[in-house]
Formats: sequence, C-alpha cells, structure tokens
Amino acid sequence: MKTSRFNKVLMLSLVLVALVASTTSVFSVESEKSNTSPGIKEIVFITKTKACACTMKRIKDGEHILRKTLNNIDKKISYTTVNTQTDVVRAAKLRKLANYNFLPVIMFLDDEGKLLAKLDAFITEEKLLEIINKYKIIEPESGD
Repeated sequence: MKTSRFNKVLMLSLVLVALVASTTSVFSVESEKSNTSPGIKEIVFITKTKACACTMKRIKDGEHILRKTLNNIDKKISYTTVNTQTDVVRAAKLRKLANYNFLPVIMFLDDEGKLLAKLDAFITEEKLLEIINKYKIIEPESGD
C-alpha cells in the first residue's frame, strides 16, 4: 500500500516537474543581441498535418493569432508555412537553427537566414508583438 502511494506521488511529482520545465521553455523568447539592430526579413510558421487533437488546436490557434497580429501592424510582412511532414528537407534545416519540442513554432529570421527569435507551442499576441517590436521589419522591395 505504501509503495503504491509512493509511486503515485513520485509519478505526479515528475509530471509536475516536466510540465513546469516545458512551460518555461514554451514561453521563452530566444534571441541574440548585437550592437546593430537586425531586422526580421522572414517569419516561418512550422506546422504539421497530422497530430493529436491538442497539438492541432495549438497549431490552428497559433496560425490565427499570427495572421491577426500581422494584419494589425503597420509594416508589411508575411509568413511562410513549413509542414514538417511534407517539407521534410526545409523543416530539418530550420530545426538545426533552433531546436524545438512542441508545435507550432514561429521563427523570425534576418536577411541572412539567421535566427533572431522563436516562439513555440502556446503562441500569444503579446509574445508576438514583443518580438516584432524588438526588431525592425525588413519590408519587401516593391516589385517583389
């Protein structure tokens, strides 16, 4: 009886530790600081076609928030969608830029394709705006 209860408590503790660790990484904004302010040239939304219901909901909600946020800012910037199940080569290259464990992922790349910042899993408008306001937007040249 005591062993069974101990195992339950231990398992619950491990689940809570894992949840706290994943939540911390999910909401973190990773970025490199430099003396010159780099600009966001490309936004990449990483998704997949098939996943569990909770992941698919996060993907749907994340893309909706991304679209809504980009429509509401003054600068003209679009995003590219990369599906990890259909665009395997590009997805692998992007994963080398920034490791991630949860989808969706939004990567912010500069004009050289270097990672400026990323958001993963639980995307919020506040976190998106925090990154967009931190870096200048490199708008596409007219004629593109």
